[in-house]
Amino acid sequence: MNMKRTVPPAALIILQYLVPLYLLLQILSLARLKVLRIANKTPTRVGSDNYFPLITVPVAASVNPTTTLHVYKHKLSRKVFMLNTTDSFSVIAPYSSNNSHALRLERVSVQAGRHNCSWGINGGPFHKDGSTAGALIIDGKIIIDDFGGAAGFGVTGKPTVQWVLGSLTKERAYQLGVVHFVTGFDWLVYNGENVAAKQRFKPAIKRAPRTAVGVDKTGNLLIIVADGCERCLQKRGPTLDETADFLVEVGVAYAVNMDGGSSSTMTRQRRVINKPTCLDIDVISCSRPVASAICIRRATT
Repeated sequence: MNMKRTVPPAALIILQYLVPLYLLLQILSLARLKVLRIANKTPTRVGSDNYFPLITVPVAASVNPTTTLHVYKHKLSRKVFMLNTTDSFSVIAPYSSNNSHALRLERVSVQAGRHNCSWGINGGPFHKDGSTAGALIIDGKIIIDDFGGAAGFGVTGKPTVQWVLGSLTKERAYQLGVVHFVTGFDWLVYNGENVAAKQRFKPAIKRAPRTAVGVDKTGNLLIIVADGCERCLQKRGPTLDETADFLVEVGVAYAVNMDGGSSSTMTRQRRVINKPTCLDIDVISCSRPVASAICIRRATT
């Protein structure tokens, strides 16, 4: 019996070679960046802690508070998601079973769902024990007493509601009446100028997903999440300098860098809308548990 030999389609032949090659390149990239990460484990200080002073900006008054989502394509990032909002801002964190704040990690979607947030965005950097790397204030209560370090973002209470950006001391927190505050890393934009190159710490890896929060000159809140894949070969995400350039282009006057990399996440009604890469693998999208988040709720007038 004569059997005819079937020839695989051209697409199948290509896949047989391309898939193993792609996986090999990913493995080599992981190995190379792991060496870089180990070599740069300790950040390098490059400036003064008080190079840019703390700033306050009056919150924009709005008769009809709204939140608008803009999605941009960036040559070095998959997508950049930007919220422009006059809705209610707060900082949230994981809770324990007795409804008190707990030092642990939870995904942004879980935290946002518990607090009925319309939008949820990852907050600042954190330690393995679940504590934030810097001061954390929620509903006027100091959750993490670690003031005077890196720049952060927050808001004061009534009657004069103001955005607070920069390195916050406990004394200033009481003087200003800060009710919500989360510590990030450093300034990206100050007085409408890109100041990323003057930050206190040099990033260990130049390109990565990014999360940043800032305000424009009229006091509107703007938050961005730029997708990327920190250990991948392509579209790893923007540098801090490129992130700052983008923020200046869209009209941000002051902005602070939040936790980025695999933490960068944005949710809408509890659903993740960007493509976080908690495993730093291009083909897998997953959310990383974090210690704090930013919550945007529909404001009531």
